[in-house]
Amino acid sequence: MRLNINLKIFCILYTEKLKMDQFLKQFENKPKNTKPLGQYVMKFGKHKNKTYKTIYEEDPDYVKWIVTTKDDTYIKRIKEYCMSRIQTEYPPQV
Repeated sequence: MRLNINLKIFCILYTEKLKMDQFLKQFENKPKNTKPLGQYVMKFGKHKNKTYKTIYEEDPDYVKWIVTTKDDTYIKRIKEYCMSRIQTEYPPQV
């Protein structure tokens, strides 16, 4: 009797695990960000509703402030964009 109960519990748990694995599989291998960083739009501040590319090209003082500011979750993505543009445009001299 005890074996039957344990077997039933195992079967239920295993079935639930398979369902969970199938559910989680739908989220695998999907790209998180599909557009280039330069096309993202600033959602706050003096550059609200401008793309990162526009900000980079029009306000060098703001870019300087962004790249010299300590890491902040609100500016993480634009900082990443600015740093990549700077590294591309001004590669290190060897």
